[in-house]
Amino acid sequence: HNEHLQILQALENGNAERASALMLHHIDHIEADLDLRVRSGPALRQALES
Repeated sequence: HNEHLQILQALENGNAERASALMLHHIDHIEADLDLRVRSGPALRQALES
């Protein structure tokens, strides 16, 4: 949540360049934490029909 606060502070201070850099850094963190592995299991249709 500290990243969000830093982005807001940069925006409030009118520092668009810093806000943009902080947003990109924040998005990089989010992307790094994504788990995009394909998992075996029931198909979505099967899971919803059960």
